[in-house]
This record gives sequence, structure tokens and C-alpha cells, in this order.
Amino acid sequence: MIRRLNFLSLLFVLCSMLIFISACSNNTGSNNNTNDNTSGKKKVELTFTYWGSPGEKKVIDEAIDRFEKLHTNISVKRMHIPNSDFQTKITSMVSSGNPPDLTYTNPEWAMPWAEEGMFLNTQELLEMDGLSREDFLDYSWYDYGENKSLGPIQAIVSTTLLYNIDSFEKAGLELPSADVNKAWTWDEFVDVSKTLTIDKNGNNGHSPEFDKDNILQYGVNFPTDWWAYFPIIASNNGDFLTEDGKGLGLLEPEAVEGLQAIADLYNVHYVAPDPGVAAVMPAPAVALQTQQVAMQVIGKWAMLDVGDADVNFGVAALPQFGDVYKTVAFGGVISIFADTKHPEEAYQLYKFINDPSSVLELHQSLWMPTPKKWYTDPELIEKWGAGSSKYHPEGFNEALLKPVLEDTVASPEHTIRNWGKIQSIIRPALDQAWSGDTTVEEALKDVEAEVKKYIEGRY
Repeated sequence: MIRRLNFLSLLFVLCSMLIFISACSNNTGSNNNTNDNTSGKKKVELTFTYWGSPGEKKVIDEAIDRFEKLHTNISVKRMHIPNSDFQTKITSMVSSGNPPDLTYTNPEWAMPWAEEGMFLNTQELLEMDGLSREDFLDYSWYDYGENKSLGPIQAIVSTTLLYNIDSFEKAGLELPSADVNKAWTWDEFVDVSKTLTIDKNGNNGHSPEFDKDNILQYGVNFPTDWWAYFPIIASNNGDFLTEDGKGLGLLEPEAVEGLQAIADLYNVHYVAPDPGVAAVMPAPAVALQTQQVAMQVIGKWAMLDVGDADVNFGVAALPQFGDVYKTVAFGGVISIFADTKHPEEAYQLYKFINDPSSVLELHQSLWMPTPKKWYTDPELIEKWGAGSSKYHPEGFNEALLKPVLEDTVASPEHTIRNWGKIQSIIRPALDQAWSGDTTVEEALKDVEAEVKKYIEGRY
């Protein structure tokens, strides 16, 4: 395990940061702050660990190439690790006393490690650099204590609804609206999904002759992940924990109602593949392209693959289950290990990759920015909003950009203590409801006592 920096060590790091930063430009909003002020500085090597698709890896590597040209005294050893093996690999590096300088982190382990003192307090570094919390989306901060934070989310992804335009036109349906003020009600969403669900004989889900056991096209693929169901229960004023943070909010009526409605998509209406069927379906982009599904509830990241698959697709507002429209935005952070021997240089790389200008291609396809000005400044919006690439079609600003700024709830994965442990109990319990073996309420009541052992409120 990494040793913790004591107070004097941390003070030394922060003072060093202040001296370094004051020698550089103070404008973190563009790449102009990365002019090479490194002449004569000692050469250092940083180790940076990250995950991502081949497309993401390519853009990150190209960005680091530019960083190294601007900071000629810094070389970056890049370790691209598959997401499925990431925590295991990083834990092994930490245990061997050879952690990276900075790394992608997942909230399930980032927050506990931060509380143990394994990472630098990024909030202090950003404030020393002239930035404040108000410069970033309010809900994006990975706070683990008073005035302690791993910083804002590196790159946001948000839950959205993608659809195959050809499927809608073939069914004679009007295309769904991207405007959240015109979002479908849940009943309207189910009705449209039935029209779009087609069996092998050409009957749709409204037909008395509909064959639920031989479906060629499902109306919608609705994943069972928390990020898929959370906007639905939030729309109904539900939450993962109770308001006081002491109980399981998923058992409150507002949440149960929304969760059961999702389960009914699989087991009552037959408009969405149940988890067993979904597990053997192709990736979302292929399923949309081949019209095995007409609509896909998915994270923003899928727009990269859907665009590359040349699907004739659109983006729409999520269905609104309750009285208000809600979505959720989430993502990981880049964290700097407290034992890095090069805190100044590590922060410079952190700052560079977190600047949307440095990795603009990813924000035009895969990610969404965290600084607020990228949602309010028309010139910046033009760089990544609707029409900036084939991945952001007409309606993107209404369906995603604006809601992420105005209609988003904080992600439970970085705001709820012991999130990983709680999820390890909730996931298999809900699987029983998704499969139709029991109701949502019964499934959650069966594990409520076990979950409560780990409920310790929010950060």
C-alpha cells in the first residue's frame, strides 16, 4: 500500500506546485497555457494508466504526443489497460510499490482510496491555478471530505435515447422529439415501442396475433444498468437512498414504480429484450444498424460506434416517467497519486487532458465537457455541439447538451458511500425482477437488511 503523505510532505508538494504554476500561464481554458516554459528543466518521465476503446486510445495518444512537444522536459509512459482488468492491474502496481503518477479512476475504488490519502487533493491544485468549483458543472465533483475532492469528472457521459430513423419511417411513425419539454410520457413510450416491436410474421406488439417468442425487431433495448434506470426513477422524484441517506431509497414507492415499469417492458409488454436475450444480441450500434432494435437507451459513448456504423440515426429525449424530466451524467476522473515524485509535471498532464480543446475529437463523439462555459459560450458549443461531426446529429443540443446543463441529477456512483458494496447486492437482486421471477419490491425487500449494513450516507 502506498504510504500517505504527511502534512509537511503535502505542504512541500503544494508549495512546489504554486511556484511551478506561477511560472506558467493562468488560463486553463485553452491550449495557450501550455507554451513550452521547460527549457533547462530536468527531464522527467510520468507513468499514465488509462482505458478506452481503440478510438479513444488513438485520440489520447495523439494528445499526449502534443503535450510532450509542448513540455519537452516531460515524457509520458502510457499504459493502456482493458477496463475489465484495470482495477486489478492498478492494485497490483500499488501493492508492489510502483504506482503510476496519474491514472483513470473508477468511483467504486477511487473514493475509498482518496479517503485513505492515496491521491492528491485536486481541488487545492485547481484553486491554486485560479479556478473555482463554479467553473465546472455543479454535480461533477468527486468530493470525499470537506474541501477535499478528486476534482470534476474528466469527461461526462450521459444517458440518452438513440433511434433508427428507417425503423420509424417504415412503421409510419413520427420521429421522437429531442426537446425535453416534448418528451414522451411513459405510456406514450410504451405505445410507440409496441408499434416498433415486430414478430417474424410482421405483427407488431399491438396485434392480437403478436408472437412474443419470435421477435425480429424489438421496440427498444433498455439496459438494466443503474445509469439506465436512474433517470426514470429520478423523474418520479425517486432516489437510490432515502433523503436522510440512512435507508434504501429504491424501496420507496416513487422508485419501485419506475423500476417495475422497466421490468414490465421485458415481461409484460415484450417490447424490450430481457437480460438473457440482450446478452446475446450484438453491440448497440450493430443492433440498431441491423434493426434488431428500433431504439436504444444508452450512454453518450455509444454515439461514436453508431456514427462509425453509418446508421441512419437520431437522438431523442428520454421518456419522462414522472412530473419532471431528468437524466444523469457520470464518468471517471484522472487522479494523481500522492506518492508521485513529479507532482508539478503530473498536474500539467492532468490539466492538459482535462482541457476539452486538447481532446476535441473525443468531445465531438464520445465524451462531454465538464467546464460550464462549453455549454454556454456559442463559439465553444459550435466546436462540439450538433453538426460538429457525424456523431452529433440534429437534435443533439436539445437532447443532450442542454439537459446535461439544466436537467441532470448527480450520479450516485460518486456521491454514495460504499457504492461498490451496495451495488454488489442490489444488482443480483434486481436481476430476479428483470427476469420476471419476482417483483421489484419483493426482490429489494429480500436484500434490504444486507444493504443497510453498508449504507453510510452520501459524500
